[in-house]
Amino acid sequence: PETTRHIQWTEWLELMTNHLEMARAPLGHSTLISTSDTTGGNNDFTHWTEAEADGWITLAELEGPGVVTRIWKTANTERWRFHFDGEPTARHEWSNSEFFGKSREMRPPLAQHVSGGSVNYTPIPYAKKLKISILPSKLGAHKNYFHIQSLRLDEGITTDSLPKTLSTQESDTLERVNQALAARRWDFSTGVQHREATVPAGESLSLLQLEGPDILSLLAFRPTLSQTMTAQERSAILRKLQVRITWEGAEVPSIHVPIGDFAANSFFQRRHRSWYTANTNQFLSARFPMPFLTSATIELVNLSSSSVQMETAYRLEGTAPEAGMRYAHATFRDLRATARPAEKPFTLLHAKGPGHLAGCYVSLIGTDGSWFLLESDESIRRDAEITPGWSGTGLEDYFNGAWYYKGLYDDAFYGLLEKAPVRTSQYRWHHLDKVDFQDSLDMKFEFGHANQNRGYMSAVTWWYQEAPTGVRPPPPTLQTLHPPVVDPGLTGGLMAHLFELEREGLWEEARERCRYFQEVSEPSVWTQIIEVREHAYTGILEGIDASTQPLAGIASNTNHAGHIHARQWLLANTSETALLVGTHNNGDATTYLDGKPILKGDRPNELLTALLQVRPGEHELAIECRPTRPSPWVSAFVMNPSTNFVTDATWEVSVERPANWPQTGSTTEIWQAVPRLIWNDMLPLPSYPQFAPNGFPGVQCYRQLLRPWNLLPAERKQDVVYLRKRFTIPE
Repeated sequence: PETTRHIQWTEWLELMTNHLEMARAPLGHSTLISTSDTTGGNNDFTHWTEAEADGWITLAELEGPGVVTRIWKTANTERWRFHFDGEPTARHEWSNSEFFGKSREMRPPLAQHVSGGSVNYTPIPYAKKLKISILPSKLGAHKNYFHIQSLRLDEGITTDSLPKTLSTQESDTLERVNQALAARRWDFSTGVQHREATVPAGESLSLLQLEGPDILSLLAFRPTLSQTMTAQERSAILRKLQVRITWEGAEVPSIHVPIGDFAANSFFQRRHRSWYTANTNQFLSARFPMPFLTSATIELVNLSSSSVQMETAYRLEGTAPEAGMRYAHATFRDLRATARPAEKPFTLLHAKGPGHLAGCYVSLIGTDGSWFLLESDESIRRDAEITPGWSGTGLEDYFNGAWYYKGLYDDAFYGLLEKAPVRTSQYRWHHLDKVDFQDSLDMKFEFGHANQNRGYMSAVTWWYQEAPTGVRPPPPTLQTLHPPVVDPGLTGGLMAHLFELEREGLWEEARERCRYFQEVSEPSVWTQIIEVREHAYTGILEGIDASTQPLAGIASNTNHAGHIHARQWLLANTSETALLVGTHNNGDATTYLDGKPILKGDRPNELLTALLQVRPGEHELAIECRPTRPSPWVSAFVMNPSTNFVTDATWEVSVERPANWPQTGSTTEIWQAVPRLIWNDMLPLPSYPQFAPNGFPGVQCYRQLLRPWNLLPAERKQDVVYLRKRFTIPE
């Protein structure tokens, strides 16, 4: 066929940062190759028990012209090879670390390791064909998962294959694109118009009547939240307020979703910046391009019992949509199965084409105490397919994490914004990897493997169509709009939730979760200790003086369960002679300060603390630990107005008992700096998701679990190990 468009690699890169690209029809047909279990079981992986003659394993052989838009894996891979266009020798070969962000061609954030998984969004075009092979690090290694998503270009569209050596222009373009995706800047000034309005209680308000042709490229809402509102009310407003958008005077809106989910914030406000949604500058924002020809009507619906003052910010491009641009759509759906297993999948979208999937924001809560809700595989059935042509390997895999996630992240096209046992909120936007359909598209997630879990799932799904189509409204009652009251993430899982937020510096969000917990829970020892933690967050956010009065009041009340924590926190942040030491160990550990024992215990779910009086000068904290159960670890912290630290690579370790222990003396040959091998983990862990509450923010959340036993041979895994850290209290 006659060539109507030829795409060079630099153009593929530039499309990655072009917001308007989302509204354009895909350049071809999107497919996914994965390790999904085709029998319907839960073995969504491969073992790679046998390699080819050269020791390599072929993952995919793709016919072009086309472009690989995403590669995700947790597989045991040592090297990657890419053969282009029938070449006998691989044009590119990278080590695993090089392919996921450490080479000239593959750089973060397009290529990176994230939350347990590894993902590469760098466009890899091929003119005729592409063979992708890996060299496994170990044959027979258990559970190798991977996804390869590609776009087979439409007739008339051609492309160059990925160059072997990057030119200066190509390298500069790659760097510029990665910088833009890393920054994810949101501009609320250039060309932005603002509108103030009051949305009456229980009513809807016609907010904007826009005339076309034009493209709405930013829509953001900032509700005025009264100082007298409770944390519960602030949470509920995210779903009690809803946005409706109608194109071209249609009878039914094409977008009708809660304003929180509209900006990837379902139950709580959570600051983030993706390429298409954000909570920043107190605005709940989306900038999916929204073309229209004659008119756009934007309404707000207020299901609450109080009127809400709303500031709206929006931007029009001031230009007519390109030919072929499609209309934006978004719908909210949820499924509640808290009393018994769901026994059916969760349907995110059923659409009639032509159109393309743009992405989704999914929130889930498990109520059966199991992480298996994340075993929910996604499936996409398009057009005349009898069985879904797109089959995933697990919910977190679709969102580019792995192993039930290992830390929060918010990147341009994917992110995990909330995690607690068992609660997650995550998004993925299909940019170059958008999913085309001609007649219909059905997208579903299992409700746990084989739909056998209990809990709650909700989603806002975005897609584009050639003509405006009506969507059904969200459920009308608060009971269906809000999560179950029985939420494990609000009891034993609260601390794990706070650790995740603290690690990202989200102290305000952590404080709000504490307030919410106290409001929805019956008064208890837990609520009183969490009250201390709330005030400690205030001290971090606003200065210690802002928390002194409430904490002093609690400290003086011996009937308050948090009075010891309040006193310890206050003194450790105000008295230069006070030193707060804490340990949290999975093993039988004794902690020493300057050779004297101060803490002893074996409580993997509880933080132990001691408040000490110290003089200025040199000091040494030392720990000995004997493993008592699988996967032992040591974690500790020191807090003082001028000296704060946790267990990390600045500590020293010994697998031999030092002479004169616990007086360790001067540095000797048996001590070594903590190597990366033993400093590689953080809380929570899948096997330890719940923790007793305490009033000390920021002391358990970092990558601070030390595992010295990794240095020992198998026959010594039960040995006692020794750690020390020398530090100075200034005059």
